[in-house]
Amino acid sequence: MTTTLRVALPRAGALTDVVLSEPGVIVTEDEIIGVRRRLASDLAVEVFGNRTRPIRVDAYRLQLALSSPERLTDLQNRFEPTPASARRSVGISAVASCLREASLAPAAAVERMLAAATREVSAGGRAWWEDWYTRLPRAAQYVVQAEATTWATQLFESLEWWRFEPPARIGADLRWVSGRSEIDLRAKVDVRVSTGERPVFFVVQTGIAPREWTAALALPALVAALAQGHQAVPARVVGYWPASGQVRILPIEPGTLERAARFCLDSSRVLRRFSL
Repeated sequence: MTTTLRVALPRAGALTDVVLSEPGVIVTEDEIIGVRRRLASDLAVEVFGNRTRPIRVDAYRLQLALSSPERLTDLQNRFEPTPASARRSVGISAVASCLREASLAPAAAVERMLAAATREVSAGGRAWWEDWYTRLPRAAQYVVQAEATTWATQLFESLEWWRFEPPARIGADLRWVSGRSEIDLRAKVDVRVSTGERPVFFVVQTGIAPREWTAALALPALVAALAQGHQAVPARVVGYWPASGQVRILPIEPGTLERAARFCLDSSRVLRRFSL
């Protein structure tokens, strides 16, 4: 059963209550094995045939394929970074810094991160957006800063962080590639917490909740299950659209991962037609 929740300011307490509510029925290891076999064998052969590279399915491609396939032609162009595409990467790191330093605000954390990007390469290397950012005119850099600050502030103010024990884990990029490399599933999780010894995923979205929100929220649960196994399956995935104040709650129950696999295979058939 899925749940819709519309919240008004102040919202952090209500959202945190949702995240920490008691988990439901546990998904069995047998279901995960069945889903993995389906994706990696019979239907994968039907969808992909003799294709030489895997079809990539992420939340954005999934939703376009299911709702607006005509817009997939835009993905055939070479990826170019934008302030909108960089805001999450900058924002995730900024929020993580805020949680480590109680006196640090999201705006200051973003400003510090962007300033560091213009300095020498650190021992840990550079994030994918940093070289692009340093080449931008100053005015464009301000746009990047504004986008990242808004994103980080929305995430930071959405939850009561002190209530999470163990502390919340900020940011995760999940990936699973089928055994014969027919399909490449990718998903992002903005916050991972635990309730009743089971993980819960929290993801921040833009705009308003789309018609296909169930598929988008099921994807990270599916990728976590396939890549990491039974213990990684979340009790629920909570999606938050701060611009519209919308919240969608997807309990991960028996049958949820199977439906998520069908969404991925359906979208893969569409993506294949566009040679993506």
